[in-house]
Amino acid sequence: MFDDYYRRPWTDTAGDISPNQTDHATALRIPLLTTGSPHWNFITGIVVNDGFGDHGIMPTDDEVDQVAEYLTHYKNRWLNQPFQEAMAHFAPFDIDGGANAGYYMKRPDGRWSYRKTTWREGPRWWCHGDGSLTLCIAHNLGRAELVDDTWVAAAD
Repeated sequence: MFDDYYRRPWTDTAGDISPNQTDHATALRIPLLTTGSPHWNFITGIVVNDGFGDHGIMPTDDEVDQVAEYLTHYKNRWLNQPFQEAMAHFAPFDIDGGANAGYYMKRPDGRWSYRKTTWREGPRWWCHGDGSLTLCIAHNLGRAELVDDTWVAAAD
């Protein structure tokens, strides 16, 4: 059923993976990306680049862990086990052409923002509230709410 994932090898032909990719992030299947518009449709990733528009700085290991928790939640919610196994066979990162989970970027001022792969209009990156990664992920999941003019992560 997932023949393409088993038939051909994955290579980073477009230079999507940052030279700053860490063993820790790779072990958690989180790509550190050079752009918010990579060639491959990674389920999620963190942009680490000093370029115009996508200027993201290195996250801490704890921040990578938070994005990995989000990735695990996403996969367990939306993807069956055989497909997860096929992705693991194909590449060190999870790639799904139908995913729109989004990418994260830590700005030089320490605030986090995110974008969806399907966004073509409006702001390229979106930041809500206090700029924390926790609130950024909550908003991406639809679990943030505006309370007294302040964005907060909704209770589970």
